[in-house]
Formats: sequence, C-alpha cells, structure tokens
Amino acid sequence: MSIEPYWDRLRDGDDALRSNREFVLEAVRDEGTCLELASSALQADREIVVAAIEQDADALQYASEELLRDVDLVKKVVSKRGRALEYADESMRSNREVLMLAIENDGTCLSMASEELRHDREVVLQACKQDGDAIRFAGEEFRSDKEIMLTALAFDGELLTMVSEELAMDREIVERALLSTGLALEYVKPQFRSDRDLVMAALGQDGRALQFAADEFRANREIVMFAIDKHPAAYSYASQELQDDDKVHEFTLDVRVRRQTTGK
Repeated sequence: MSIEPYWDRLRDGDDALRSNREFVLEAVRDEGTCLELASSALQADREIVVAAIEQDADALQYASEELLRDVDLVKKVVSKRGRALEYADESMRSNREVLMLAIENDGTCLSMASEELRHDREVVLQACKQDGDAIRFAGEEFRSDKEIMLTALAFDGELLTMVSEELAMDREIVERALLSTGLALEYVKPQFRSDRDLVMAALGQDGRALQFAADEFRANREIVMFAIDKHPAAYSYASQELQDDDKVHEFTLDVRVRRQTTGK
C-alpha cells in the first residue's frame, strides 16, 4: 500500500494537521516546499524553516516576514542558491555580506542588488568572476574597467558590445573576446578585422567568424581552409575564387563527412 505524499496530505488536511509541528517538520524534511501549506505559526518557526530550505532553498518564499529579514537565515539560503535572494526582504539586497554570498553562487544575482552595491567594484568583480553576464547589471563606469571587462569577456565575447570606446580599441580586450567567442569578430573595430593573429584566434574558436574577416583573409587559401576545418559553413564566406577551387570544395566535403561521423 502506497503512502500518500506529505504535500497531498497537507493540502487535503485540516488546520490541525497544518499546525502539527512534528508532522510539518517531517514533511518539509521530505519536501521543502510543503512549508507553503503549513500554518502561519509554523512558517515563523525557525527550526522548521531551516529544515525546509535545507531540502529546497526555494522554500524560503513561504517563510514569515520576520524570518525573511533574518540575516543569518538568508545568508544560509543564498549561499546554497543565490537566486533565492528574490524571496528575502528587500533590505537584504542592500546587505553587502548577503549579496556577496549570493553572487558567489550566481553572479547574475547582481541584478537584485541595491543601486549602491551595483557601483561597488569588489562586488561587481566577484559577480563577473562567477558569471560574465553580471556586467549587464553593474554600474556603467565598469565598462571602462579593464580588469572587470577582461573577466566578463572570458565568459562571453559578445559582451564586447558593452565595453567603453577606449577599451574597444584595446587589443588585449579584443583578443580575450575572440578567444571566448569567435563570432564576436563582428563587433571589433575595422583595423582588428585585418589583424591576422586576431582573425586566426577568432577562427580557431569558430570558423564561421570568417564572414567578418577582412577580404584579404577570405581570399587566403590557408586561412579559409583553417576556418572550414573548424566549421564547414565557413566555405560560404570564402571569396568566390576559393569557392570555385576544386581542392577547397573537396576539403569542405571531407570536413562535413568527418563531422557527421565523428561529431568533430
């Protein structure tokens, strides 16, 4: 005979069952979100709430308002699941210690930070170390901060679109972006599209970046074949002369067959 899940028993039960501390404690240890069905008194019971969030951090949303302002409790939750910060009291978004724990778990939690903390360099750098996309939620001044942008670009080269005009001219910044995301070649300044080393870095990451390279490289057999080896779709971005070249065409077919059989 199967045992009815705790959730169903609480849902179908009366107030007495939802106020039964022993039963609810047992329930949240099995399924944290059972806290939603507990009595308001038990939603304010620290031991029960701790047991619930240890099983499922999202159970925090069902805790009492008082516990949502409990710094130690919130720190415990966000260190496990940063996004749970959204359930905590608004004041927690201005608490530096709480936020640092949240972004160490999920850098994009910077999106929930107070305006002041979005302009805190240490906080922003830590967030970008965990997830480069965090730069999208930081103060605009950090788009000119080379260390922070290098950190963010290591995750996603397309974040190059967010750097300051000064950093957009910085070769190290451009190289970091291309090594991360070859197709970010689309966003570099014209002079970098003619830089052989940078173009090769982009192609090494994604052969399709050939479409954004200077014409001289799209007409260079060695470079085109390198790009095709990385991704056969690069063939369509080669100069017409090379597309009509039998050896280049045959090489492209070989690469397609190789990718179909080996996945590489």
